[in-house]
Amino acid sequence: MEKSWFEIEMVGSAFQSRWSTCSDTANLVAQVLSLDSPDSQRFASQVSSITNELFELAFRTGRCAGTLKVNAGAPEGGIFFQLEFDAGDNVRRIVSEVEQARLAGMNQYLELLGREEAAPTLLSLIELTVVHKVSLAVRDLGQMRVGLDASLHRVMEE
Repeated sequence: MEKSWFEIEMVGSAFQSRWSTCSDTANLVAQVLSLDSPDSQRFASQVSSITNELFELAFRTGRCAGTLKVNAGAPEGGIFFQLEFDAGDNVRRIVSEVEQARLAGMNQYLELLGREEAAPTLLSLIELTVVHKVSLAVRDLGQMRVGLDASLHRVMEE
């Protein structure tokens, strides 16, 4: 894994009362990670969307009483995130849904979009992999915590 640019540890209960904190923190992370991008504003917008999805995923599936630890960096040619969060009894489901998302394609994504009963977590994960081209990996950290690794290869424009 590439060298981290920064690490943040957040208390989940802060997000429970103010969901805008997810968006604000995602914007901050995106601004830092896209500093050296040729089109930093556009890239920051994409990174912010991805980061916000990951934060919301962690708090939607996790236990808000725990902490979210974010380790991120932007090596040349891409970005990476490592999130660790309390998942309670959802560890196996999260691991399964990440694996499903890694194998999904655009057809499965479009099919799930049309279903009212589609699992929001799975849909978010598939959106990250299919639409944003994010590579995902998941780790069971024990003690009901999950590690979610996400990386994006940055396409440099000419």
